Amino acid sequence: YKYMEILEMLDRDNTSGIEKTIDRLITNLRPEDYVSEQYYYHRFKLEYEKMYCLVELHSGIYEKFLESAYYINVFENLSLYYYLTSLRMYLNILNLEVIYKKDFPKRQFEEMFDSLDINLISEVKILDMYYNMILMIKDQNKPEYFYKVKNILKEISSQLFLDDLKDAYINQLNYCGRKILSGDGSFVKEKFEVCKNEIRSKTYLYSGKMSPVYFKQVVATGLQISEFKWVYDFIHKYKNELERAFRENTFNYSLSLYYFKKKELDRSLEYLSKVTYNEVYQKIDLKVLQMMIYYEMNSTEPLLSAAEAFRHFLTNSRLIPAPRLAWYMNFYKSLTRLLKCRITSDHYRLSILRQEISSTDEIVNKEWFMSKMEELGEST
Repeated sequence: YKYMEILEMLDRDNTSGIEKTIDRLITNLRPEDYVSEQYYYHRFKLEYEKMYCLVELHSGIYEKFLESAYYINVFENLSLYYYLTSLRMYLNILNLEVIYKKDFPKRQFEEMFDSLDINLISEVKILDMYYNMILMIKDQNKPEYFYKVKNILKEISSQLFLDDLKDAYINQLNYCGRKILSGDGSFVKEKFEVCKNEIRSKTYLYSGKMSPVYFKQVVATGLQISEFKWVYDFIHKYKNELERAFRENTFNYSLSLYYFKKKELDRSLEYLSKVTYNEVYQKIDLKVLQMMIYYEMNSTEPLLSAAEAFRHFLTNSRLIPAPRLAWYMNFYKSLTRLLKCRITSDHYRLSILRQEISSTDEIVNKEWFMSKMEELGEST
């Protein structure tokens, strides 16, 4: 924004020239082109420099420029910058609390949030967006906050800075994930739509590449609502956007998952056999999918062997934090109990297992378990 030019004018006492320069820069800094806290920060700096310039021009007769209310512009833009920056920080703290299941100090943020003027929020769309993203976490049971963010994005997504757009999509995905875990299957479709928006806007890119974790998330989400053609095309179209080191493993794992969902189990197992992971969580993904394939194939002995190897892997791993370890151990325990129910046709034990799994979010592939238990219930 040519601050050096402004400073040079101040050094030359060229206050009349600087006022014109600042007016031109303010005119070019249009909110309809982009919205972010940085817009209000730069607007504040320009308005502040203009007020300083007017003080110099009208030394001793301040009423001439005070009547123009430039100081109000300075205050309003500084306030919006403060609110937006603070809301982003507050949002990050709330997300960390969800991830780590731990409370962090945030009294000042809560006071700021509670003091926000509702009229101001409704006037400034990006403020409204962050305000509702925070409410998405504070009150998960009210989906209207999610839909409010969704509608705001339809209106201003093209004007948002990349970081703000990424924030919005990530928080939408997180909210959808929490709703799905709580049993609201309607949010699978919403999650898929967010993924497609990310792909269209290319907000998924980091250093020009797509994360293998994100790639698999898109595949899994599309398959949950049977978008088979779209997913198959995505796997092949975006394969080369993966880092070379992850490309083949992610591609083969995704195709294995694709054919698993299509009940083409031999092909699923064939593609999975091509995957060689070294990272601990990727190994877990592979082992979990392998066990589900064996279960679907009714291959009891390979399944029992794989399940026991999985238990040993979890027990001996020191890299998995306790909360996440619990998710995977719950998968192992539930799978072995599910297998026993299938072998013995024990309807009573099956009903207990169904009740336990439906009442917890701390298990991998909860939806798959629920569908398998439903199948067993019908057969018994």
